[in-house]
Amino acid sequence: MSSLQAPANGATGGADVVPDSGSPFWDESIETLPRQELRRFQERRIADMVSRVYEMSGLVREKWQAAGVTPADITSIDDYRTLVPVMDQDDIRSYRHRRQDPFGGLLTRPAEELTVVGTTSGTTGRPTPLPYLDQNPTRWGQARDMWMIGVRPGEHVVRPLFVFRGGHFADGSLDFGCVPIYVDHSPLEVPSIVEAVQRFQATGLFLLSAPLINGIDEYCRSQALDPRTVFASCRSAVFGGEPLSDRTRSLVESWGVELFEMSSVGDICPTMECSEHQGMHLWEDLALLELLDPATGELLPEDATHGEMVVTSISDPATALVRFRTGDIATVDRGTCRCGRTHVRVKPMGRAKDGVVVAGRHILPISVWGAVEACRDTERGLFQIVRASPTMDELNLRVGSSGPEERFPAVAAEIERRITAELGVPCAVEVVPDERLLRLGPPHKIPRVVHA
Repeated sequence: MSSLQAPANGATGGADVVPDSGSPFWDESIETLPRQELRRFQERRIADMVSRVYEMSGLVREKWQAAGVTPADITSIDDYRTLVPVMDQDDIRSYRHRRQDPFGGLLTRPAEELTVVGTTSGTTGRPTPLPYLDQNPTRWGQARDMWMIGVRPGEHVVRPLFVFRGGHFADGSLDFGCVPIYVDHSPLEVPSIVEAVQRFQATGLFLLSAPLINGIDEYCRSQALDPRTVFASCRSAVFGGEPLSDRTRSLVESWGVELFEMSSVGDICPTMECSEHQGMHLWEDLALLELLDPATGELLPEDATHGEMVVTSISDPATALVRFRTGDIATVDRGTCRCGRTHVRVKPMGRAKDGVVVAGRHILPISVWGAVEACRDTERGLFQIVRASPTMDELNLRVGSSGPEERFPAVAAEIERRITAELGVPCAVEVVPDERLLRLGPPHKIPRVVHA
């Protein structure tokens, strides 16, 4: 059964569509679908979706009525793009508060039918509930992703996992017989992770974060372990949660493990790099991607290559995430990948709200990452932009250091010099112990922009 039909009829897209282990594709018919056919498929999905979400989603109905739009007005993707209003996280929060609806008006099935309720991480605000039915786009997309990076039936994958986002419930690799080994996602669990990899000869690690990678590196040093020996059985590891820095990728690959970057599409489904490492494949039979001009909010042409991502779930029967403005700035490549997949590739650059204009230049956290990691004491990349206002004369940073406190002034001066030289803006750096910043967020990341 092709996954073209799976979401519509409730099939899993799982064990019944597992290909031969030698195939690089989970479902070649959809992963290599010509783009014109993919667009027609999306158009059919939207036509099937609009009446249902209008009827079942209180927030969609409220937004569309305010805009004077009805399902009968939507006869094509062009109609959809030009007539349907965008929604954002503030709209969802407002509806949740006004109507005392925990799902923010997005639920399109009776709550008692749900299998699991996960949440977002809550790094920058109150966690948002994520409703799941047994079959869902996260599960379908993750099965494809894990197959794409080389995981096969019967193999063990060590999974340092979060309890939010549905936990192990959304593990699509279970659908083709992967054997996950679950541990808590915490640097405190590094000894257990190392032991599990060696005991079960795991071929993969999912999901790593910068704090966890740094913890593994430090543990191997403290125990005089060679990471190449520890991870000799591992072919791949997956990184997610925030942008992947050059230093973090190089560190993992020095262990002899290929690292794949992962992100998500507005909490609809995952995106993952293939072996070409030229952006993350966004599965367009599960989600429709549009781009807005980050400065004006205006809709960009369909062939635009950079902008703020707006996404729609076109396959999830449980939610109505319709033209959701993610706030994520990304570059986009719609060309056929060298791996043979035709689905668009995205590379997130950061969140629009995390930007700050300093001396006339727009700065995102990714802009300063390299300068921070280039210093020995701050190579873990723990830092925050301290924003007094959206426009400032000087870039203010708070940076975590693993070195002795007596070196903090010299480290601050070095980072200030690097950033001024690389970005051409004045910079002031406050250096603090790593532990102070690590306490501020969940185990896998910290807030990258804070208000002064």
